[in-house]
Amino acid sequence: MQPDRTFAAAVPAALCQAAPAVTFAFIVVAICLCAPSADAWQTMRTRSGHRVRWLKPPTLPQINAPGAWQALIGASAGRALAAWSAPDCTGLRYGDGIRARKVLARNVHRAGPPRFRISFVETRADDATYDPAWTEITTSPWGRIKTVHVQLNTRRFVDTVRPADLDAVLLHEIGHALGVDHSHRRHASMWSYLSRRHPKRVLSGDDKDAICALYPTGAFSTEASQAGLGWLWLLPLLLLPPGGWWAWRRRVAEGPTA
Repeated sequence: MQPDRTFAAAVPAALCQAAPAVTFAFIVVAICLCAPSADAWQTMRTRSGHRVRWLKPPTLPQINAPGAWQALIGASAGRALAAWSAPDCTGLRYGDGIRARKVLARNVHRAGPPRFRISFVETRADDATYDPAWTEITTSPWGRIKTVHVQLNTRRFVDTVRPADLDAVLLHEIGHALGVDHSHRRHASMWSYLSRRHPKRVLSGDDKDAICALYPTGAFSTEASQAGLGWLWLLPLLLLPPGGWWAWRRRVAEGPTA
């Protein structure tokens, strides 16, 4: 019996015709698997995996800038802080931008080292740094924010014909100062690239989800109450009378009796 050569020849031809469709299906599956989830926001984390955040409500920033930039940065920072504390689902509360602006204007020179400051940084002419700003954060090993320094690049604001949008830049950098990392969403203010044509001066839904997850309603009051419980072990010692305290110390010093 002779083999069916027609069928044997038709199988490779069918595979060649189906190859483009199979390849397209694999590409679609790969894109779906690699695409970011619905929650595209990210929070900063330490090397040990702890979230970077303030354990107490962060103080207002100290502004270090020359001349008229002092008031401009203070007003812009006030609007940014008000925007990040506006969602109802977050425990951050700074009030409106006008109130924050007045406090910032009076909060320039304070006693002690500032924990949160914004200042201009002089960059050299041959410096390749072109970012409008960057934020330096020092934390404890478990993620508690100790100090924040937002640095504005003078080459992008003062020494340029086309300055960067101050409101958009500070909204982004103050998000970092609160512990929010870059987002995967292009429409988010925490998107890693700055658009000159379409600056992002308002928070997107993705940004609001990030700040609400990092500082939910009642977060600071809960942590304060938990911190206060650590002193309860001193309560029995405070209730001991002086004579009982002396007798207890003497008994411990003498050791057990036979």
